[in-house]
Amino acid sequence: MTTSLDLDMQNRVQKIVGDGIDKVEKLGISNGAAVVVDPTDGEVLAMVGSRDYNSTKTDGKFNVVTQGLRQPGSAIKPVTYLTALKKGWTPSSLIMDTPVTYPVLTASRIIRRKITPGNITGR
Repeated sequence: MTTSLDLDMQNRVQKIVGDGIDKVEKLGISNGAAVVVDPTDGEVLAMVGSRDYNSTKTDGKFNVVTQGLRQPGSAIKPVTYLTALKKGWTPSSLIMDTPVTYPVLTASRIIRRKITPGNITGR
């Protein structure tokens, strides 16, 4: 079997996730996860799916990385904000929260798809 996992890094990341959760547990945060990817080739070097695999307190056997089907939420904001700033937007720029139509290229033609901004609750 061949793997791209780096055992030393895996152990360090496991400790980082555990120590990080220990620091914020009093805030009601009881689990965490991390993935370390080599940006040059996409190899996964380390993956920690939960704070402690054997924990019954935090659903340890649930792998947040592979099973946590969640929206990126605020995690994507730094990328979005950086892109906007590079394109000339400023922190005081206004963005209208209105329906937007984006062109979508399919195999045979361009179609237009209406996207309505909103959160998961539809508000």
